[in-house]
Amino acid sequence: MRTLLSSLRVGLALLGGFAILVLAAGGLLRWASSGPDNRPPTPTDVALLASDMHVSFGGVSLTLPLVAFRERSERTAFLSDHSEEEFGRRAARRVAFADSAGNPATPLPLENAAIWIEAFGLEDVDGAAWRLICDQLARHWSRSVCADPFAPLLQSLPRGWFTLADARHLDAFAGTHIFAGGLGNAAPLLQSMPLIQGEPLLLCGVPHKPGAPRPCLAALRIAGDLVAVWFVQDGPAEPVLAQARREGQAITALVTHGFGAVEDYPALIAATCATLRPGAKPLRPGDGDWPC
Repeated sequence: MRTLLSSLRVGLALLGGFAILVLAAGGLLRWASSGPDNRPPTPTDVALLASDMHVSFGGVSLTLPLVAFRERSERTAFLSDHSEEEFGRRAARRVAFADSAGNPATPLPLENAAIWIEAFGLEDVDGAAWRLICDQLARHWSRSVCADPFAPLLQSLPRGWFTLADARHLDAFAGTHIFAGGLGNAAPLLQSMPLIQGEPLLLCGVPHKPGAPRPCLAALRIAGDLVAVWFVQDGPAEPVLAQARREGQAITALVTHGFGAVEDYPALIAATCATLRPGAKPLRPGDGDWPC
């Protein structure tokens, strides 16, 4: 471990109860957005995307709709200009995953999965086709965000996606998709640091220029060997430590009250309202339906 840290020129500091690894090169590299839309989903596609998947991470069983899985839903296939052959391959992978994870009696064990919670029914194009999904989603939390980009849940969770993972298989976080600048392999660092329930660990890169936001990767043990990993960065309204703690609480609440065997939406929305990001507000001020 000492050799690894030395080779990566990592400085370790403890601030406000958080362990922060400051990586001496590179920032975070996010995946690019998909290309223009070519194929609206069919009613059969929508029904499948709305259906609940039953999975487990580190022995913790969870239930969430297929559309919330960033990669395994293959929903970017509808938003990109793929060949018919590639589109068919992606559709086959989507159906295969749904078949494997569709039985609540036998949750599918996963090492990791990127989860993207957003207004599922409001894709930029072919909106009418995507809006059909909202009424087919089984859980209250998923319907609450489906057609409302200002939903409280979307204003408390990390922007973009977060990853749920089995703490015993963090080697999946190796590679340049985590850190740019040649560092790449965050896996040994995540594996060597104690992931504590309720206290995020931050792996932070050096800003690409003076005054730029400090990019960090946050990791949090939620329960058992179930952990969450996501991106955070400094901002003028919220320091990175405060952001990681707040978003970690929001993710924990969603996983516990939204993804559990039985949804507890009142408990989830109470926790969500307590973890809104700075400046969060409803679409229309004075909206009587705003629960916070």
